[in-house]
Amino acid sequence: MFFVSTYGIDIESFTEGTILTIDEPDSDGIRRGPWPFNATTQGKGGDVSGYELGGKVALSDFLGEDSIFANVGFDLNYTYADSSQEAKDIDGDDLPFGGMSKDTYNAVVWYENDTFSTRLAWNSRSPRLHTAGGGGTGGQSLYQDDYSQLDFNASYNYSEEVSFYINGSNITEEYQQTYIGFSKQKAFQNVYEARWTVGARVSF
Repeated sequence: MFFVSTYGIDIESFTEGTILTIDEPDSDGIRRGPWPFNATTQGKGGDVSGYELGGKVALSDFLGEDSIFANVGFDLNYTYADSSQEAKDIDGDDLPFGGMSKDTYNAVVWYENDTFSTRLAWNSRSPRLHTAGGGGTGGQSLYQDDYSQLDFNASYNYSEEVSFYINGSNITEEYQQTYIGFSKQKAFQNVYEARWTVGARVSF
């Protein structure tokens, strides 16, 4: 099965993080502010448009049920998103939506039969806006750089009531790099270890 879709969305406004200052009197009636605090407020609007390509392929559809690869398959997906908002960067250009990458890729290879199943999933995305420019970055916006992650899952059905599983997230221990304005001006990193979960499911 293969699919192609397009979309276009006009967003009137959306929420955004901001810093507000409040100068309220203390319990004794004296004003000791103003004090800054983080809040979520209604922001400006923008638009996003793009397209999505994908497919789900089971090798049994091409090789027949008797093939040793009959239980193997692939899921593939690509999404392109072009977004802009009314907020501007330091050069006066429209900023993209926060957290939205232009290119997103997903690829999964899987094996499944009546008692055992496993999948290996790769996800990748292009740079995305983390925070619009502020005083702490000299007015330049903070972006998260390209990021890819590999996940693993396997499960075994011991009986109709009992099954065992193992899940692995970020098994290659990738890290997230941020930059300010342009990719060579590095900011900070978020470093994550691989996370493994082993367990059993029992139904009564």
